Amino acid sequence: LMTLHASKGLEFPVVFLAGLEEGLLPFAPRQSLTAAEEQHHLEEERRLFYVGLTRAERTVFLSHAASRRINGKTCSRRPSRFLQEIPAALLSRPETGQANKRQARTKIQQLSLF
Repeated sequence: LMTLHASKGLEFPVVFLAGLEEGLLPFAPRQSLTAAEEQHHLEEERRLFYVGLTRAERTVFLSHAASRRINGKTCSRRPSRFLQEIPAALLSRPETGQANKRQARTKIQQLSLF
């Protein structure tokens, strides 16, 4: 587990990018920005996202949450605008339907670590 900043120059067979939500990536600055500063900030965040995508040698998994608990409050989240910029032909979505129904019928036992 590492930050996008720390991953520059490294490559991995598989990469997981989590938290791809507006406010997290692109990160929402706490202070107000001018239009020019906002555009610069957004481009920097887009470059950082690109760094994450290009660390994967074979596969990259992208995920976001519909809601997230931040500072003790649960809030709805929208997927990152950067996800919409990826051509649909490059994406595949997890299977739904029968696989989920089978899993729901299967009793899952939590294993102990100790």
